[in-house]
Amino acid sequence: QLRYRGKGASAVASALAKEFPETRGMPITSINWLRLLARLDAGVYVVPSDRWIDDKSGDRIKDDDDRAKLWAWALRKSRTHVQMAEAERRALLPPGCLFGQTVWVKPPGDPIGYPRTDLYWPHDVEVLCHKDAPTTWAYRYMVALRQAPPDTMAKGTWWRVWSREPPDDIDAPWGDWHSVLVSTDGDQMGSQAEPVRYEGKTLPVFIVQLTDAEGSVFTDEDSDLIDVVDDLNKRRSNESFVIGLQGHDQMWMSGTTEQGAKKGGPDTIMTVPPGERMEVLSFSPALSEMRESRKQAMRELAISRTNSPDAYATEPGPPLSAASKRISNIAHDTRIAEQATLMQAIEEDDEGPLAILLDVVRTYHPDGAKLAGVTPRMAPRKPPVVEDLAQRQQRLGDAVDRGWIDDARAAFEAEFYSTPELAAVRIGEIDAAKPEPVPGVPAPVDGEVPAVPEGE
Repeated sequence: QLRYRGKGASAVASALAKEFPETRGMPITSINWLRLLARLDAGVYVVPSDRWIDDKSGDRIKDDDDRAKLWAWALRKSRTHVQMAEAERRALLPPGCLFGQTVWVKPPGDPIGYPRTDLYWPHDVEVLCHKDAPTTWAYRYMVALRQAPPDTMAKGTWWRVWSREPPDDIDAPWGDWHSVLVSTDGDQMGSQAEPVRYEGKTLPVFIVQLTDAEGSVFTDEDSDLIDVVDDLNKRRSNESFVIGLQGHDQMWMSGTTEQGAKKGGPDTIMTVPPGERMEVLSFSPALSEMRESRKQAMRELAISRTNSPDAYATEPGPPLSAASKRISNIAHDTRIAEQATLMQAIEEDDEGPLAILLDVVRTYHPDGAKLAGVTPRMAPRKPPVVEDLAQRQQRLGDAVDRGWIDDARAAFEAEFYSTPELAAVRIGEIDAAKPEPVPGVPAPVDGEVPAVPEGE
């Protein structure tokens, strides 16, 4: 969490002090590699997903329906579009999972309230499962989420604890969910001092996990990634230190009259008497080799994370260079397709974020009964293809030649017209305006004037 939020300077300082004990005062220059890698590895929500609700017959409810409007409001207020994109990014990092909670809040002056979704790092969550399935999320009976202290004077660590009574037999009926806010010092919050029964049907806590953890469904340790991230920052700090040593070349006078460093600068005239010599001290730290070594480490990291070798390249270039690399990255595209299937299954699960949001709205919103019997759905959208004008024209021309699309569709996708219908009308007008061919005269060719036979 500290590295993801760009607060890993202390870890870099410790790594530098361990490897370079004599020069531990070197500058710490770091990049938030973990956030960068998470954004490059995540791709399901590059374009916001399509979310809707189906009726009892399995048909999509139209957007102008009151139920669809209420659902759109709930998605917007809960920030589902933003939170699920962040959930995917965090779930790709160690320990490989992410927890979320959707609750109903009623700020002062708001008589109705609205749903809100918050994300939790795994180390801020404690989970206990049935003794017969101690690592299975479906059989949890206690979930504790670390909370901010209710006031500055509060002591201890505060937790929102969800619990239910587990049966002796795992297949027997389970108790209802209850909630209470408590601290490690034994304090409890006012009216919530006693566990309060949750009115909804589903525990409003979900888990997002994209990798299979060995031994537990909650954590998947990956210390290699953290070690590589610290190593990359250590390399950058070392480069900065070396650059600082040779950042300004020194003028050096030697000879019979004087010897020592000389200051120079713009419009400075320096004379060298006979018998004297002026030199410039300049180190040769092999910076290019150092940078190439760091790039090689980035390539190895990319390959180990099922990406193209240049996926994490940081060289300056056009704004779309990174997107172009990602689009042409077959390994990345394959993994994103797998992640899209997993994220869709997670969102649509009976105890997933969409089902929880639906349950919370139906439980607490005055019009929540309208959503009875509906089913939430989600479908990822692929990002648009990044291409220049020549590539787009070539692609559309090939599609027309192969009969996949007509001229009107090609003109619309080339952005010559606002709609395919308008493109068809304009193309028809252009064809109608062409002159009829004269008998005996060959059809004109672009750029050529046809020859007219003699006597005609």
